[in-house]
Amino acid sequence: MRLLGPKGKPLTWLPAVAGGDQAEALVEVAQEFRTGDRVQFTRNNYAAKRLNGHGATVVALDVAGGTMLVERHQDGQRQQLDMEKLADRHIRPGWVQTIHAAQGATAERVMAHLESFRTNTVDTRAAYVAISRARSHAALYTDSRAKLAEALGLRDGAQVGATAAHTTLFFHARQ
Repeated sequence: MRLLGPKGKPLTWLPAVAGGDQAEALVEVAQEFRTGDRVQFTRNNYAAKRLNGHGATVVALDVAGGTMLVERHQDGQRQQLDMEKLADRHIRPGWVQTIHAAQGATAERVMAHLESFRTNTVDTRAAYVAISRARSHAALYTDSRAKLAEALGLRDGAQVGATAAHTTLFFHARQ
């Protein structure tokens, strides 16, 4: 990246010396929300009692006014988000979670993306946590069923159990 001053002159910036720990880059993406949608906060805002990763449900929208009323999941408190304020725009759709964030949660259906070559993040425990979140249906999406089974220490085609008695498990592979 090249930094230019107001007159087009190149600037030298040394992040380690001049506030690199205070710099961040983000790209705003147009998003559409509806009443009932789940949202997830993507930045800590201690003054507003919103933490990165925590969720809320959209209760009401005022499109003309650019505001959204949400109810926080952790305490049921309602907050008005003003989309004109940068601090209130750090949200994303809340229907996707990492396996670690979903630990302790339950959902009717779970879809998990487990790539066989990601040995540092995909292991038997992670697969178990993903599968066991489902009440009735778990689908694993992977690059290779055989390689994922090998990576998890299973034989290809082995039965994979989950805690829910009636959970159906499906593998979907690109191969």
